[in-house]
Amino acid sequence: KMNSIVEKTNDIPSEEKPKVFYEVGTDPIYTVGPGTFIQEIIKLSGGVNAAENIKRKYSSMTAEDVIKMDPEVFVIAVHGSELPLSTVDSIKDRFKGIDAVKNDRIYKLSSQEINMFHRAGPRLIKALERMTEILHPGLDVNS
Repeated sequence: KMNSIVEKTNDIPSEEKPKVFYEVGTDPIYTVGPGTFIQEIIKLSGGVNAAENIKRKYSSMTAEDVIKMDPEVFVIAVHGSELPLSTVDSIKDRFKGIDAVKNDRIYKLSSQEINMFHRAGPRLIKALERMTEILHPGLDVNS
């Protein structure tokens, strides 16, 4: 399954690979960086991690940092006590100028989807499939 998806995403020209911000924490804003399997999922699904150049695997940042990154896709993967702070509407309010907001490409993962993304194991294939659907909605990942 993974090979089938990657064969399709490898054919996507680099200029068509969207820059993705993957939010794992809201207060402060936390995201994933190099060396994480989530960054690898973003890459394999035909995207570019907006935070690929941060120095740590997981890092906090300011709203201004996110705005400078100007991601084309914003994925919300927050649960627990921060959940009320991390909604599609709150992202639209906090990051008005970014491409993801302008083009309505904000995706809130369900608790079940977050578990797929955040727990290394066989379900990572489902996470890869879901991320590919988010980044390239016209790409058929099931054939």
